[in-house]
Amino acid sequence: MKKIMIIHHSGSIGGAGVSVYNTIISLKDDYEVVIYCPSKPSDFSEYLYEKGINVKTYDFPIGTIHNFSGGPPAYSPGFLKGIINISKYRGEWERILRTENPNLVIANSKTLAWTALLFRKMNIKSICYVRETRKKSLTNFWNNIQRSLLDKFEGVIFISRYDQKTESLRNAKTQVVPNFIDLESYKQNRSRNEICNSFDIGSDSFNILFVGGMLRIKGFDVAVKSMKYLKNSNVKLVVAGDPLFHYRQENTIYSKIYNFAKKRYENMINSFVEKEKLQNQIIKIGIQKKMVDVYSIADVLIFPANEPHQARPVFEAGALKIPVIMPDFPNTKEYVIHGDNGLIFQRKNPKSLAKSIKTLINDEKYRRKLGENNFEYTSKQHTKETSEKLLKDMIENILLN
Repeated sequence: MKKIMIIHHSGSIGGAGVSVYNTIISLKDDYEVVIYCPSKPSDFSEYLYEKGINVKTYDFPIGTIHNFSGGPPAYSPGFLKGIINISKYRGEWERILRTENPNLVIANSKTLAWTALLFRKMNIKSICYVRETRKKSLTNFWNNIQRSLLDKFEGVIFISRYDQKTESLRNAKTQVVPNFIDLESYKQNRSRNEICNSFDIGSDSFNILFVGGMLRIKGFDVAVKSMKYLKNSNVKLVVAGDPLFHYRQENTIYSKIYNFAKKRYENMINSFVEKEKLQNQIIKIGIQKKMVDVYSIADVLIFPANEPHQARPVFEAGALKIPVIMPDFPNTKEYVIHGDNGLIFQRKNPKSLAKSIKTLINDEKYRRKLGENNFEYTSKQHTKETSEKLLKDMIENILLN
């Protein structure tokens, strides 16, 4: 049995983590699969261990090129540290690769594009899984560096047609393999009333689901400000995700500037909620591991991102026949067709978002139609069978050649 080694860059359970777990499930019957991920935080490694996955951890910082839409600026300490760590810990990866001796390595992020040079040097076949979307600027220096590095892999997998087209690689084999979900795992055997009661939410309320926590990139500010135009005690904004604003602990100039901006953002949100008397309309339910319960209480999912990034919640919502409202970024428009499986609003515009929400509040038949269509879209475009075949075909093609 041929061996595939996966390198993952984050110790947290996020969209990329869930997606790489699905990748492992797709491959483990045909290949020996081992995944390396950070030892800290340990959330993701423990999650994989509990699932019976062959997971190993590394306790040194991984080198990264953190250049993607919504990522840190190139002048930030975190970005620069990621670049420094490439050369600083490259030897550690050479040691691990010699020990594992895999037939193929999958780098599970565009931020790991630099590893193509390492794999070429060691004569190891490789694939990069691009799970991030590209920064807007066509003249961005790091965009060009990443594109050059991606072209040095034998294969590059994209999760969207937009990013495949935008990168326009010349040498590497490319394939769009959509993220998928297991529809069986999204079947619900609990009633809406029961789940609403567990979250202390009225079962007869109209629930607008937002799954981005307090993060600005996810558009928490846009979601909150939209409620100004939806003042109705029966309309609730249900916020899933980390309910806290987190600050940097380092005593550096950049951290002080970062924390100042973050505190200003937090104060703006809190002042707005208090001024508009929205305290009873915004319900924070925190981090939830069983997302099927979260989606089961939603009437609509909103994804009001301030910066474009991959929108896994769109088809997670589709699994439960929930319509989606998305901003008008070209990066993500392939996921939602306006008036078909959801609605599109003007990006960063709370009033435009509220108008779309009102449309679905006032027309239950239309809302159900969009939800049914989103289920059909998810069932056709994001199934395990379709994505698994595309993934395995690319791997076999690379291994045989």
